[in-house]
Amino acid sequence: TALPVNEIVYSRIKTGSPVCNCCGEGVENVEHLFFQCRIAKEIWHLAPLHWDGIEDQRGDFKKWWSSVPEARCRSEGMEHIALTANILWQIWKARNERIFNNVLQHPLKIVQKAQNEWMEYKEAKDQEKRMSMLETPRADELQLKRKEDADTIHLNIAVQHRMGGWDIGI
Repeated sequence: TALPVNEIVYSRIKTGSPVCNCCGEGVENVEHLFFQCRIAKEIWHLAPLHWDGIEDQRGDFKKWWSSVPEARCRSEGMEHIALTANILWQIWKARNERIFNNVLQHPLKIVQKAQNEWMEYKEAKDQEKRMSMLETPRADELQLKRKEDADTIHLNIAVQHRMGGWDIGI
């Protein structure tokens, strides 16, 4: 499935315009949105990472994206990929804010938001890893106790609060 960029929406329902709402300088397709729009170019210029060797593939998003996983073998490659995905996500969200809420975000703010969310995610994963390492001996003890107490059923319940309701999992 394709992202509902202006070009796709216009070709399907012939309403609106295929032109980029941000710059007005070109047809908004995936490549324009993420790489060719002057705002996208400024975002990538401000971003703390660069994709040397695949920048020439930005005319074909699928080809460019299929080259991204090659970074896994580089030092900090997975972090590079994760931050790239978050920058793409923030570009998409900023585009939608502009279209649906008429809110313009400065490219630096978009990059900072991507970095902050990525750092929050990284810290949460690091904390999860540390907790997992601390809980391993405790988990071993609980497993032994469970074997001793075969008539008891143990349920692990996770509760997550979302806006608009609760999610409960067993």
